[in-house]
Parts: sequence; C-alpha cells; structure tokens
Amino acid sequence: MNLANRRVVITGLGPVTPIGIGKEEFWDNLVECNSNFGEITRVELQEWDRVRIAAEINNFDPADYVDERTLAAVRKVSPRGGMASWYALAAARLGAKDANLDLQEMALDRVGVIMGTGAGDLEIMRRGEGSFIRAAFALGNTPAAFIARDLGTRGICQGVSAACATGNIALSNAYDKIVLGHQDLLFVGSTETPINAPFYLGTEHHRRNGQPALSQRVDARGPLPFDADRDGTVLSEGASVLVLEELEHALARDAEIYCEVLGYGDHTWLGKNLVEISEEGYSLAMRNAIKSARIADDLASMLCASKVYINAHGSGTIKNDQVESAAIKKLFDSKAPVSSFKGTIGHVQAASSAGELVGSVLTLSHGVIPKSNLKTPASDCAKLDYVCAAREQSLELVLKNAAGFGGAYSTVVLGRYQN
Repeated sequence: MNLANRRVVITGLGPVTPIGIGKEEFWDNLVECNSNFGEITRVELQEWDRVRIAAEINNFDPADYVDERTLAAVRKVSPRGGMASWYALAAARLGAKDANLDLQEMALDRVGVIMGTGAGDLEIMRRGEGSFIRAAFALGNTPAAFIARDLGTRGICQGVSAACATGNIALSNAYDKIVLGHQDLLFVGSTETPINAPFYLGTEHHRRNGQPALSQRVDARGPLPFDADRDGTVLSEGASVLVLEELEHALARDAEIYCEVLGYGDHTWLGKNLVEISEEGYSLAMRNAIKSARIADDLASMLCASKVYINAHGSGTIKNDQVESAAIKKLFDSKAPVSSFKGTIGHVQAASSAGELVGSVLTLSHGVIPKSNLKTPASDCAKLDYVCAAREQSLELVLKNAAGFGGAYSTVVLGRYQN
C-alpha cells in the first residue's frame, strides 16, 4: 500500500435537518434560505421563558429507521428519548444510499464509523435513572455504535466530542484514518438534540433572565450571522453524515465523487475561560488548513479569479461574528465571499458543522453559493464580501470554519475533484 498517494474524496451525503431530510430537499431549501424556525415544542415553555424560538424537525418518524424492540425499550424511559441516535442512524442510511454502496461486496473491516455528539441523549439521562438504557445512552459512541450495528461495519467505531467544532473534527479524524491506510471508507458526521435539553436552554435563573448566547426574539427569523440586527444564535436539531472514501476505492466501484478533502487545521486556543472565542484561534486553524492542503502557492491566483468561498462558523452572536470576520479579513482581505448557513439551518451545537459541511460540498458541486439570512452587514464586523442573495460562482475551493467551547477551532479545505 502506497500511503503517499492516498487521497480522500466525498461520495455520499446524508443530512437530517429542519430544512430537509436527504440532500435534495436540504439543498433546495438551503439555496433559497427557506428555514423552519418557530416556537419551541420540544420542552414545555413557561410564561417567563425568554428563549422561545428554535428550528425543529417535524416530519421524522424513528420507526422508519429503528427496530421495534429497541424503540419500545427506549420509549418506556422517555417518549422522545434516543433521538440523537435515531437522527444519526437515518443520516447514515441516507449517506449510504446516496453513495450507492453495496456493503456486502466490501471488506467490512475496512469500513468504519466516526460519529460525534456533544451531549447525546440528555433526555434519557434525565428520565432513565438506574436503567441499563440510561447507561448505554450516556456513552459518547452510542450513535456510532447504532450505525455500525445497522450497517454491519467492522472497522473503527468511534465517538468524537469537541463542542460546536465536532463535525469538522470528526471529518479530520476520518481523513487521517484513510490517508494513513487504516480504513478505506468511513461514515462521518455528528448528531445533537439540544432543544430537548435543559442543559442548553438553561436553568430557571437563566431562562428568566435570558442567556446572552441565545436570541430572545419571538419572531421566526432565526439567527442573523454578521447582521447589524444579530442578537444571539437560535438552536436547531438533527444529524448529518458524509461518506469519506479513499480515491482508488471510489473509482474501482464507479462512485460519483462530489469533491476532495484537501486538508484541515485543528487547533486549541484558550483565553480567560473555556468559552471565550478568539480571533487567534480562527487564524491558527485557517493558516494551518491552507498549509495542510498545500494550496498556499495557488491561493492568491484563485482568490483573484473568485474561485474560493469561506463558509463561516457565523453563529450570530455578537462576539463570534466580530472575531471570526476579523480573522478572515487578515488572511483573505475581502477577496473571498463569506457566509454562514446557521441563518437557515439554525445552530445544532455539536452537529452544526457536519450539516454545514454537507452544504459546503453541495455549494462546491453546484457552483452556487446559497442565499443567507443577512440583510445589513454589521458595522462592528470586518468588511468582507458577505453573500446575501444566492450567487452563481464556479468554485475550486471551500474553506469550512468551526469553533467550539473548550478552545476548539477547526478549518476543513474542500477542493473540486480533479483526476
């Protein structure tokens, strides 16, 4: 095996999101910025709750994906328990179908799963005290294990957790596993159900007084990344899976190739506390992603030719959008279009960057940058080429940023596949 020549491509996409289940519905709504924000129904809101809006998945039936015995056992503990794993399982099946995989014809010890989550199924943790199911769903690798059991894979089966950078970092881990020859194909992504969790919506004190990170608007506009009216992020839920595959393995089965993973930068930058966001963290991740992808020599010409797009973390919080835009400005000036998908999808916490990676792959393959939830760029953010309306643009590179509590910063570089 010649490790020096192993390249990693993306051959399947499986989004399960409030704007669509499956890549077609997901893309149709993403490109037009058709969102699904509304009043929270996952938890019983009180009159004094200030956080009232989220994006929920309304048309998902776990029975379509989960065997009856498992589903019945979990529902005894919690009627809506297990959803983080069920979303992940559905996303993996969609990814396998989109990649046109015949797993029975593959060496299954060369096929694995890396699936991230932040809090997993807190609903079961909260209600299922003392039960075996509670213990099982406390494990960070439970969504990955459900996927491996369902698809019959025998390769690695791992959980990843890096707060809101989890999806990016799951992908970078998978990239390394394939490049180093440990696996030929990996189901990669992340899942989260934060709307269920008091952990995210806050204690009674926070819910009465409002949490600065979460928008307190009562309209259904969702978060407004980089906008003058932004006032915090808006929660969402779901899971997304990407099928990563070694290039020769993909070519041997005549797979459709969406794009190539060229490299990444995963780094830590901690400030005064574990949740402080920093310009330095973003800069470090982007600089090292460019170095890892070996595109530094060609980057200037591609920027001049409008061949590069940056999909920002863009949470819609005051601080994040300030520091992330400043980091982008220093590295790219205003030569690359920038936008965030959170204004359409919402913030899925640990699953956010996985869904946004799916959107970034489709942006690259379709040559269209989706419309964003941005009308008036904020004066406190750096002056960049912000994408407001959908824009047709033949791209060669997409840089996908992500950041999470605990000082996690990640940038993934996707490139148009060239034989």
